[in-house]
Amino acid sequence: MHRSIILAALLLAACEGGDSVQWVKQGADARQLQIDRDYCTAQSQRNSFLDASRGGFDQPTSNRMARFGEADAYRACMTQLGWHRERVPAR
Repeated sequence: MHRSIILAALLLAACEGGDSVQWVKQGADARQLQIDRDYCTAQSQRNSFLDASRGGFDQPTSNRMARFGEADAYRACMTQLGWHRERVPAR
């Protein structure tokens, strides 16, 4: 219990640092980011390597695995479109 409280406090302190990680692409604006995000979200969901509706897997585990697969596919799609993740300091 005490260990959990310390971990939670450390995580909270890290989050309050203010820096964020954002998708960045030379010459792109917020509208292009939203278009590419929507596209990559649709692609990653369509190409998910695990479909929990097929059955055969433990439901909570397969849903978690599908989300990880979708996240990887999403990042790969955004990178393929020329985006990269960059730490942006708080203002």
